Parts: sequence; C-alpha cells; structure tokens
Amino acid sequence: MKTTKNILFVSNVYPDANTTAAGKRTLQLMLLFVDENYKVSFASSSLKQSDQKVNLEQKNITCFDFQINDESFEKLIKENHFDMVVFDRFYTEEQVGWMVDMHLPGALKVLDMQDFHALRLSREEFYFQGIDYTPLSLYENQVAKRELASLHRCDFSLVISDYELNLLWRNFSIPQDKTLMLTMYYEKPEEQSPDYESRKDLLCVGNFLHKPNLEATRILKHTIWPKVRTKLPEVNLHLYGAYPTAEVQQMHLDTRKKQTLRFF
Repeated sequence: MKTTKNILFVSNVYPDANTTAAGKRTLQLMLLFVDENYKVSFASSSLKQSDQKVNLEQKNITCFDFQINDESFEKLIKENHFDMVVFDRFYTEEQVGWMVDMHLPGALKVLDMQDFHALRLSREEFYFQGIDYTPLSLYENQVAKRELASLHRCDFSLVISDYELNLLWRNFSIPQDKTLMLTMYYEKPEEQSPDYESRKDLLCVGNFLHKPNLEATRILKHTIWPKVRTKLPEVNLHLYGAYPTAEVQQMHLDTRKKQTLRFF
C-alpha cells in the first residue's frame, strides 16, 4: 500500500485558531501531519488573513487560493499530485469532492466532520420550539441527508465525539471501519498551572457566534449563577469567547460593579 505523503486540506474558511474551536482543530490536524514529515497544503476560498489568524506558511503549510464554482480548484488538483484530500465539513466536500473524484481518482478522501451538523441544528430547532429531541427526528432532516451522503462518498471520516460516532453506527449504518473518533487534543502549557487548592473562580469558554454558546450564557447568567452565588459568594464566573454580542456586552456592564460575572 502506498504511503500518503502529500496531503491537501480544503475549506471555505481560513482556520482562525485564535478565535474558533473549528479553526483550532483544523490547525491541529494539519500540524499533526507536518510533525510526521508529510507535505501539507491548505486550499481555501477565504485566504484573507487578519491579525488574529495564524500564518500557515510559517508553519510549513503551503497555501492555495481558489474560488467556489470556478476552474481554479480544478486547476490546482490537476497541477499538483495529492495522495490524500481532507474536507473541512460536509459542505466543502459537496462543493469540490466531485472534482477530486475526477482528477485524483486514487486519492484517499477524508471528511473531517467537525460536528454532526444535522444533529446540532436539529437540537437547536427543537430546543427553541420547546420540543424534546430524539434521534428519530434526523431521519427526515434535509441537512442530515446531505451530510450522510457526504460520509458515504468519502473513504474515511473523522468524528468529534463518541455520542456522534455511536449515532452514526447505530442509527445510520455508517460502517465502523470508515470512521474514527478524533477529539481536539490538549496541548500542555509551558507554564505550570496553579494547584487545585489555590484556585477559586469558575470559567466558561465558547465562541458567541455559536447559538448554543449564547443560550448557555443566558442560562448561566439568569438561572444557574444566582444559585451558585448564594452558596459561593466569593467566587466569580469568567466567560471567555470571541465575537461577544451586544447582549453579552450588556450582561458584562450590568454585573461589572458587582464583580460577579466577567466577560473576556
């Protein structure tokens, strides 16, 4: 069996590892292959960088720009031989997977799910409707049909959680040998963490553009935290997350004088 040496990651977003968990995960995966001496390339339809985004070229990752519904991606894979192509989420595979089949028929196609998006969206829809979610609701979900089709088209898929993995096996008959659970891994900090006895406050982390994170913030603020505060009056709750909404900013202003709830 030929050893994979030349890998292409494809996404329609730049991996903003400093502000999103998805960006962090994509960067982790690419650097994992870089560390194993693979030649790693990244192609995106959104290569514009901000000050917050990681410079991939400095990490030995070659970058390519392409346009959606354009011959630029087709030209890229025609001119470069890739042994493996990793799609960042199912909709990326929908957009360009057929071109990989056409021009790189021998390449291994890997889908990095990031989330089981149909599951996440279905839970969100049911939550705001006040209805209990069940896995059966996914059978008629249009996003689920698209996402599952993408799973079947790929040779292998990376799944973020054991719940999602078992759901795919049990409810949708995705072959076990075509899936692998690969969570985000922990990077040990250079500085020594404080011991448990010297810690005091509580921490919650989440990007505020993600609706479940925003709803969790509301529940923490209005329901859970007042009860905790009565038991632990000296403890503060710190919420860290990129892109805080106006609502979140107002929560911070409302509680700033009391020093009970802090946002970063």
